[in-house]
Amino acid sequence: MNEKLTIDFDNDADQKDSTLSKDKFFKRNLAALAEMEPHLHKQMVDYKPLSKLVYDEDGDPNVEYDDFSLYQGGAKAYSADQIETFNAHSHRLTMSAIGKGEGLDPHTRDVHERFADKFDESGFRFTHTPFRDNCYFAIVLGIGLGLHLEDIVDKSRCRNLILFEPNLDLIYHSLSVCDWSALAKRFRDHGSIEIFTQSDTEGISHNLKALFRQFNPAGLDGTMVFQHYQSAIFQEINKTMSETLRTAVMGLGFYQDEVNMIGQTYKNLEGGRSRMMRNIDKDPGIPAFIIASGPSLEKLLPFIKENKDKAIICGCGTAIDILMANDIVPDFWVMMERIKGIYVDIQETHEMYDLSEIRFAGSTTIFPKIPDIFKEAIFFFRPGLSATPLFAKNQDQIAQVPDPLAANAGLSFALHVGFREIFFLGVDVGSPFKNRGHAKGSVYERRDGEPITNLDLAVPGNFGGTAWTTPVLQWSKENIEKLIAFRRGRVFYNLGTGALIKGATPLHPKAAKVRELGTKKSELLEGIVDSCPIYTDADFEEAWEKAAVIDRLPEFCEDLKAILREEEDFENFGYISKTMEILKPTHVDDAIGMLLRGTVFTAITAFEFYANRAVDDEERRTMFDIFRQEYCDMLDRLRDRAIEVFSGLEEGDPWDDEFVV
Repeated sequence: MNEKLTIDFDNDADQKDSTLSKDKFFKRNLAALAEMEPHLHKQMVDYKPLSKLVYDEDGDPNVEYDDFSLYQGGAKAYSADQIETFNAHSHRLTMSAIGKGEGLDPHTRDVHERFADKFDESGFRFTHTPFRDNCYFAIVLGIGLGLHLEDIVDKSRCRNLILFEPNLDLIYHSLSVCDWSALAKRFRDHGSIEIFTQSDTEGISHNLKALFRQFNPAGLDGTMVFQHYQSAIFQEINKTMSETLRTAVMGLGFYQDEVNMIGQTYKNLEGGRSRMMRNIDKDPGIPAFIIASGPSLEKLLPFIKENKDKAIICGCGTAIDILMANDIVPDFWVMMERIKGIYVDIQETHEMYDLSEIRFAGSTTIFPKIPDIFKEAIFFFRPGLSATPLFAKNQDQIAQVPDPLAANAGLSFALHVGFREIFFLGVDVGSPFKNRGHAKGSVYERRDGEPITNLDLAVPGNFGGTAWTTPVLQWSKENIEKLIAFRRGRVFYNLGTGALIKGATPLHPKAAKVRELGTKKSELLEGIVDSCPIYTDADFEEAWEKAAVIDRLPEFCEDLKAILREEEDFENFGYISKTMEILKPTHVDDAIGMLLRGTVFTAITAFEFYANRAVDDEERRTMFDIFRQEYCDMLDRLRDRAIEVFSGLEEGDPWDDEFVV
């Protein structure tokens, strides 16, 4: 390996440790790489570059590919010029909506208004874009020979340095030029260096989202992005980065939602009357119809009627009205949204058609009066909600990818209880029309409107051509495709005229054949239901007592407040890292952390938005003092209100309405 290196340390006046031989310097950097990225280290140990590392007469390194050189004028001169003209090669990511108070839950909006008003009263000065140099994340597109990296760290004072380099030759050569050992040492105690080598933008986006979610969901605003050399891959990343990372902070839950979902799960499970979904390996011997209210449902009704006695029918969400109006009684009504408005709608449907012979299948977080409408309830837990680690006895009770729409929940339920053959009917996840996303006859017509009228994203149609969709419907489609990929050995048919669903065979209803049953449908249905055990009163009491939410919440909030009270230098983002350690944004095993973290992260994001734009260091320190007090007061309010709600549950208070602020 060493013989292939042409570096001359005697001519390298800028080498930081000139006493090291080139072999020892390389090996020291290789050891540092093993500490940072073990997988990449293994690749580099026996790596054979196609290019050459060369030096000019002044000791300036470069990389040559035949007659092409990576750097014009050498890596040192090139990197020094980039740092000198830093703004021409870098930009900052922003979350302008946060500064306007948009996208905040009521509790974050309240604390945001409190400290923002005090900032205005104090006459603090702000710019429209990030002003302070330091940032939590610095993203570097292109390692090259790495001579720019230390300067970027000096400028940004980042805690997480994220590096992308798809060219392994450059990483290999950088081990002879860049002092990776010194760089690793800088981050050892207060951050991390992450190196990615993939060249597909989808994979890069996935990794970026995961890192922001893991280390600091509140750190998007102000993130520094530096591009070292021109690349089509880097240009594509730059185009989509802000929107890509914005979704990294989604789905962490907000306090109001989480309190509602814990409370409603409590009411749905107390008393030991309901069943809990379980994973069934045995083939039920009958296909499942997953029926949603996409536009194609209108023309699929004859097919459903003809075959309704040969399949288990899962009517999802708003499809229930259309089915009942056409004398198709589903075996299960599937829903998972928690809001009371769902109860108002389904109660009206019940009064019109009588739903008492249908079973409910859905989330434990559904509004508590809904299950009483139906013959029986089979619940599942949704992943990522605080109610799940609190009440779930095991993973078997947790639905796999049930979001974001009722059709996703219906598919997740059907696969979990064993169905091998799935027909998608009206699960269009799009539409042939740009201005109509639902079939006629749904509950939306009782509400005087069509909720989806702006389908402006073009996607491949199920039978060719183009279908039109929305971001939420696209999300639904992607999650359906994930489930199909997860569950091998199943057969999926898509009879709709909406978007193409990967893994589901497009099938015209005239060509679809549903096999005759060897056993009565009613017996097969009862077998599925009986396989789902009762969540007993003993299960409920054990879970609630073990969680000890009311007892643990005060100390948990005190730990969060102590982090800010003890913080002396908030500019190094230590208070955020310590908060992450307690709230664990990537973990789904602590109900109390999940109850608070979405609101806490958003409050920190709102403050950091202002801190990034403050033009005076002294004013910024005073701002932190103001935020610290408002943040602690917010935690006190959240603690007290949650204890009040949960104590009421223990005392048997009814749940007649949603918990609001």
